[in-house]
Amino acid sequence: MQFNSYIFILCFLPVTLAGYFVLNRIALKQGKTLTLPNLFLLAMSLWFYAYFNVTYLLLILISIAVNFCLGKCLNGDVGNCKGSKALLALGIVFNTGLIFYFKYYDFFIGNLNIYSGRTST
Repeated sequence: MQFNSYIFILCFLPVTLAGYFVLNRIALKQGKTLTLPNLFLLAMSLWFYAYFNVTYLLLILISIAVNFCLGKCLNGDVGNCKGSKALLALGIVFNTGLIFYFKYYDFFIGNLNIYSGRTST
């Protein structure tokens, strides 16, 4: 689903906005935390991501889990690794590695092949 498609503009966006604001208003009236509206936004974000290709949903869920665990550990909630520069570096390498592989790998290899003279036309 693209941001300028009819299904996004006429279906997904209104449902997401209405659902979030209705759940937000209900939570505020009851004096509860905003957990349910935030979970709704998370679910809609995952659905938007999976709409293009369901197999990529596993990839983003793994990325979310790794970043969540690294954040908990860096915060000191787990073990005694608070403020560990190695964990921070690991998180940065993990995230930039994912971006590089899925966004720039083909571009990099294509240019490397052109530069080395191994092009197939």
